Amino acid sequence: PPFVYNRTSVSNWGYYGYLHAAVRAVAHDLYLDGTVFRSSPKYVNKYPVVGEWGYGFGLRYKRSELLFGLHYMTKEYTQQESMQCVGVLQLRHTF
Repeated sequence: PPFVYNRTSVSNWGYYGYLHAAVRAVAHDLYLDGTVFRSSPKYVNKYPVVGEWGYGFGLRYKRSELLFGLHYMTKEYTQQESMQCVGVLQLRHTF
């Protein structure tokens, strides 16, 4: 993440927050354009550029980490009613 704040209050504990932003150009989307063997219906009009942004926070204890975040994505095709919001919950342990 580009903006990370990390502070360790006790030697084994730590926490951080993050902000995330991205812009992607989509040349081929398997869900909208179909696979190699099947093409999508012609009435699906997609946007060639989509944006994504999000934020979250994490908690660390020694080599384990718990992360929660929310990510927002712009509309991918014209008939889509609104943008999407996805929650992220991640539990990670480093061996």
